[in-house]
Amino acid sequence: MRYLRNFGLFAGAWILAMLIFTIAYGVKDHSLYILYFSVPAIVLGLIGALLTVGENWYRPNRKVCWLWVVGLLAVDQAIKIYLFGVDWQSMSIPLIDPVFYMDPSHNTAGSYLWVLLGLEDVKKVPHVIFVSILAFVLFEYWRFYLTKREVTFWNKGFVHLFLVGALANVVDNIFHGGSLDYITIRPFYTFDLKDMFITMAELFVLVEVIDKKLYKKAKDINGFGWKFIRDDVKTWFKKAN
Repeated sequence: MRYLRNFGLFAGAWILAMLIFTIAYGVKDHSLYILYFSVPAIVLGLIGALLTVGENWYRPNRKVCWLWVVGLLAVDQAIKIYLFGVDWQSMSIPLIDPVFYMDPSHNTAGSYLWVLLGLEDVKKVPHVIFVSILAFVLFEYWRFYLTKREVTFWNKGFVHLFLVGALANVVDNIFHGGSLDYITIRPFYTFDLKDMFITMAELFVLVEVIDKKLYKKAKDINGFGWKFIRDDVKTWFKKAN
């Protein structure tokens, strides 16, 4: 039943997101619905089920596997380096016409979040600082969370995927002047591999919340704050010595 449940969670999250976008953008062409609702939902659902298989044999520990983080970051950057080396401005390759396209665009706003919020003029340095602080705080919260709960496939998967996404965003803005997004879902938005990593991280959190019933037991993971971060960072230097 976990396979079916996680299939439903991953697929259902996509359908809900697309429903919101459909209403927000006022899409009237019903012929597009079956494509952008169903195709990614089925793919994500299958990924959710397959990850549940992985959960059964993987035994996570509390250490971050930086090899995985660097490897996934390298894949993300390799795609962008290749695209920057070709005539990406004129590229428009239909993947599933008329909705899904390989249609690169250079998002100099730094993040799709700023585009959604109408803050396209956020400067590079403030953006990099914001993303770096956010990644650090979420990483520390994960370490705090593990003082209250056991490490699981899902919460460890979250921290790895989010770290890759955050690092890719920082690298994009420092070295590329913004993110080179390349997969377009018309008429909504264009995204890249790092966006997929962050989306998957959010889905991992959803599974963890449901598995551990955190919606009922949120109070027992209260207490995260500056004191924990300070003391935890001190342990890094103690281990180094």
